[in-house]
Amino acid sequence: GGVTGDGALAEAEFERDVAGAGQVRAALTAIVAAEGRLATGDYGLCEDCGAAIGHARLEAQPAASRCVRCQELAEKRGGPAHFPG
Repeated sequence: GGVTGDGALAEAEFERDVAGAGQVRAALTAIVAAEGRLATGDYGLCEDCGAAIGHARLEAQPAASRCVRCQELAEKRGGPAHFPG
């Protein structure tokens, strides 16, 4: 049988699995959103500024919903080191 009584290891593995599931869910959500933009003709346009996202970025990130500039701004706004004021 397996090692019993090592709750800390089991908890760490559970947290890693939950984090992985969150990443998979986020990726699936991005893909579904990209399919919706394809259907409406908005695929390849930045959801923030409306500019073309760019072929190279879409090749690297097919589910990208923002141009590089707006994505960088969004990451700065939403990053853990951002303190308003």
